[in-house]
Amino acid sequence: MLSTSLLHQDLQKQLTTFGRGKKMKKYLGVILVLTTMILNILAKSYVGIGVNGVLIFLGIIALIKGFKLEEIVENGYLSGKKSLLVIKIFLLVGGISSIWIMSGTIPTVVYQGIRLMNPNYFYLSSFLITSVVAFLLGSAFGTSGTVGIAMIAIGKGLGADLSIVGGTVISGAYFGDRCSPVSSSANLVATLTKTNLYINIKNMLKTGAIPFVLSGILYVLCNSGSNEIVKNIAMLDLLEKNFNLTYLNFLPIVIILVLTLLKVNVKISLILSIVMAMILSYFIQGREIVDIVRILFLGFFLERDNPLYPILKGGGILSMWKTAIIIFISCCLSGLIQMLKIFSKIEEIILKSKSEFSLFIWTVIVSIIAGMLGCNQSIAVVMTIDIMKKIYEIKKISREKFAIDIENSAIVLAAGIPWNLASLFPATVMELPSLKYLAYSYFIFLVPIVRIIEKKIYKK
Repeated sequence: MLSTSLLHQDLQKQLTTFGRGKKMKKYLGVILVLTTMILNILAKSYVGIGVNGVLIFLGIIALIKGFKLEEIVENGYLSGKKSLLVIKIFLLVGGISSIWIMSGTIPTVVYQGIRLMNPNYFYLSSFLITSVVAFLLGSAFGTSGTVGIAMIAIGKGLGADLSIVGGTVISGAYFGDRCSPVSSSANLVATLTKTNLYINIKNMLKTGAIPFVLSGILYVLCNSGSNEIVKNIAMLDLLEKNFNLTYLNFLPIVIILVLTLLKVNVKISLILSIVMAMILSYFIQGREIVDIVRILFLGFFLERDNPLYPILKGGGILSMWKTAIIIFISCCLSGLIQMLKIFSKIEEIILKSKSEFSLFIWTVIVSIIAGMLGCNQSIAVVMTIDIMKKIYEIKKISREKFAIDIENSAIVLAAGIPWNLASLFPATVMELPSLKYLAYSYFIFLVPIVRIIEKKIYKK
């Protein structure tokens, strides 16, 4: 990654070159806002429309307060450009979601997981399988839209409580979304806090160990104890009929893991994994090159009459464009919030914190408010970082500690808000019957709770 100073210099240079005249800056800014608004309306992205609306509203307030349109546009441009690195990774993750299904990678993971699963520990197995897949995919959405649907289908056959199954998927999905090296949220936090991704992952694994174990124990206690395995066998047969399931299908995963251990750039790891999955799609699954490229961009879909159609589908680079726009706009929005000093009063109160314990409590509170207002995980993260960053710097707390506090609050708690996209999407795609699944999403709540207890015990 580029250093922050170099990145800022590059952005400034681009801005100067791109819009030398003030009128050019104004027009480009207005065109960009209107374009994103139109795209959100056409896509029926209500979260995006709402964020766009707030951005326009704050822009008007800034004008009323005496800021020039050129200043507002420049601020939005520089803030929005910070998201481009994350968006690139995000798009690659979208490509992986579809190409890993087509190559047989995800079907093989699901097949082996189901084959080895003990029905007497179904909830625990669902949590563990989902966690592994989410760590590999780095996407809570991708995980809930593939393995999550499979777990729900198996749960129906077992007569399990679907709310508990949904909770296991949410917990597992956000375990991976939180600490995977290919996670867009992990990369977003690393970029905005100016920290090393791999150091952050190490810290996340440490602070997430106890919540993970406790979640597993709770899911064991929740287990229905059903011995029905007919549905499992049927699922295995369907996977075998539709995909060539070999151990070679694990190669895209191996590439990610090995290159991660070698600390290779995330983008390179993702690209090489995609290339390997494309090779497997051609030679192992017998797909045509045109079909492979199409699925890479547009997503994977079986025939509608195929029983696996609702289980293995989606992904694709283009499937991420709605969220990419929201991420970009949220970064612009955070820049305006900072410019207007909207949270200056809150910052004054938080500055009175005398310990890391109280500061983390405030971080949790701010992240919940941001998650409720922003209705999106990325927005919650960006807003929380913008509000808390200076305070952590003043308190002389390291960037690494700041990053892990964000990971232990804003990242996971967004999934605990029913109307937040982080919770709404998995619940919708899995067709969960009620909000009861949140009561069983143990991991996302245990992470901040355990961290609060740890800070209190060690008097930080």
